[in-house]
Amino acid sequence: MIKFIRLIQNENMKMFSQVSNWVMLGFYFVIIFFNVAMAPVDETDQFVADPFSYFLSSADTPMVVITTLSIIWAAGIMAAEFSSGTVKLLLIRPVTRTKILWAKYTLVVLYALVLSILYYVLTLMFGFLLYTDASLSSEGVMILAKAAGLSFLESLFMITLAYMIAVISYNRSLALGVSMFLYLTNTVIAFFLQTKPWSKFLFFTQLNLTKYASHDGAVSALNTLAFALCVLGVYFILFVVATWVTFSNRDVAS
Repeated sequence: MIKFIRLIQNENMKMFSQVSNWVMLGFYFVIIFFNVAMAPVDETDQFVADPFSYFLSSADTPMVVITTLSIIWAAGIMAAEFSSGTVKLLLIRPVTRTKILWAKYTLVVLYALVLSILYYVLTLMFGFLLYTDASLSSEGVMILAKAAGLSFLESLFMITLAYMIAVISYNRSLALGVSMFLYLTNTVIAFFLQTKPWSKFLFFTQLNLTKYASHDGAVSALNTLAFALCVLGVYFILFVVATWVTFSNRDVAS
């Protein structure tokens, strides 16, 4: 366990030594600030009388940014090792391939988790600073917490998908392109396939989990959060197994 933690720490130092990461984080914080600062401008929104509640309810844009940043790192953190040839140096260390593989994956998951927590912390901070008379209802807090958890599960799934594609293909661009395409178009794909009975078993038709946040776990009798989580859970296990088997048996000598 100590070696595993040290691997994560090492990967973390490598991640934050890159200027591009700080640029992306800066962009992320700017989006959060403008998301709350511009809230009162939208006079058509029902929450405009309470800008802070509007800000809390409009989490889609920051969460898309969080998932996008996480996908970028998931697609590149291992693929970069293959493209630069440094994966050979990793594998001569006195640690197993499995630990190396999942240390990188764990770092990206923690990265997404920290960004998600930061979003809601900054939500409260900016909201109360800019709108001193803002208040939160207990129902609003519960819906927000549920939406936050479901949004993170979406991010976790997309991270796993991007990481799997990168490990199998060696190709960062392919992993990034496929993952972002499915993430940004899953609702469109689900709409066109909604008349097909078998479509409910495809992961991209079940990926929009946040729609269940305010529906008590069910949008319809046949469209429930439990079913969506089961479908995504099966795919998640398949992705993890495929990633592990591929990396464990990969020849990196050439």
